[in-house]
Amino acid sequence: ILSNIVFETSRGILQSTHRFGQFASVNLAQSILTFVLISAAFLTTSASIPFVLTAYIAGKTLAGIAIVVLAVRALNEKLPGWLRVPLNVYSGWRGMFSFAFNTNLNGTVNIFVRDNIPLYIISLTSKEGAGYFRIAMSFINLLMLPVEPFISPTYTEITRTIAEKNYTL
Repeated sequence: ILSNIVFETSRGILQSTHRFGQFASVNLAQSILTFVLISAAFLTTSASIPFVLTAYIAGKTLAGIAIVVLAVRALNEKLPGWLRVPLNVYSGWRGMFSFAFNTNLNGTVNIFVRDNIPLYIISLTSKEGAGYFRIAMSFINLLMLPVEPFISPTYTEITRTIAEKNYTL
């Protein structure tokens, strides 16, 4: 959690500076690291739950730190000296904190809603219900596969268009 504390904000910075390739590269590196560590555990027969959890956390930590570093670099290129500007000089600081809070809140809500749904289903119904849910979600994820890469960039461009008031009613 600590390594991902500003992950969503950093992702927003990378998206708004059109660095989708960097974000994708970090996600790929995270997946490869997690896969290699879990595969090593499987092949060496030390595949315990703590080791798998450590592998997962290592991948998430790599992604969290790398995305923040890339976002800081992007800001240094687009807004040189941004770290030395006092907040009271910037009149829109409330909006900036609102953006940071909302993007990170979005990630937190996703953890509780999307990632924990099987746990909720098990507690409210049964393991079989969670199994059926998992199968249904697998089909939905397969159907969403062609659309998924367009969601984040589309959201970014819609947000930019609205912020610039570059639209007609």
